[in-house]
Amino acid sequence: MSAPVPPADPEDHVALLPARLSPSRAKDYSTCPRKFYFTTIVKLPSPATVETTRGTLAHAALERLYQEPRSARVAEAAVSYVRPAWAELLAKDAASARPAYQGLVEAGSPQEERLLRDAEQFVRNYFTIEDPTRWDADAVEKHVSADIGALTVHGFIDRLDHIHGKLWVTDYKTGRMPRPRYQDEAFFAMKVYALLLREMTGIMPHQLRLLYLSGRGPGQILRADVTPAMLSRTRADLVGIWRRIQSSAARRDWPAEPGPLCGWCAFKPICPAFAPPPAPAAPDGQAPPHPTDPREPPG
Repeated sequence: MSAPVPPADPEDHVALLPARLSPSRAKDYSTCPRKFYFTTIVKLPSPATVETTRGTLAHAALERLYQEPRSARVAEAAVSYVRPAWAELLAKDAASARPAYQGLVEAGSPQEERLLRDAEQFVRNYFTIEDPTRWDADAVEKHVSADIGALTVHGFIDRLDHIHGKLWVTDYKTGRMPRPRYQDEAFFAMKVYALLLREMTGIMPHQLRLLYLSGRGPGQILRADVTPAMLSRTRADLVGIWRRIQSSAARRDWPAEPGPLCGWCAFKPICPAFAPPPAPAAPDGQAPPHPTDPREPPG
């Protein structure tokens, strides 16, 4: 995939702020304001990767699984949904003005086969965590939206279950399970979804569940019970993030925050944190010294 082209900086950043905010964009700003600038202010596309694509395919297969009758929700059927989902993704991509998957893997190549097999394994791993024949999902890919203060927040829930009078919010993850010290942070989007559900329905969800499907062994699950205090903190976090976003836009200042995740960021090639240092200024009328020029004064 080609690197993104550095964008022209718009004059009015405030006018380009989004009308609504998703948990992923809020997380972008909290992690690195410069990434938010690239994705949201100048709207650079994030190219697809093998990692995100196999996750997309596993999600598509599991979404379709819960649209089938209980008796048909078996592993073999769910795995069989992966390759048609890939074909559908490629067909839509070919018709898109901004293709995301073009050149990701060559058709019929070992790389494409590995991508598909990995996605199929994620789906198999799902069945080591749950038996989907035991209940019907209340909704899959459920869109939720509500006003939080002066901000509209929205997102999509992978699966919402209504069991024994309680709401359970489930999200599928195809990355690695985080270490214990980072597990609370992994629930950020889910906490936002729980807050939005309460705002929309007046019902507080019972539990948040992250299902980790990666690896060759059984899948793993993280749980967090929802409490009023959790939702109050989440509301305050969102309001605070939005205020900081507004301040950055007013000042046209989106600092980069270099960290361990920079190696996976599509915008690293154009990020100012990784730009080469400027050439030393030369006296008027003179060319700057060549690095190997013996006349260059010692450092």
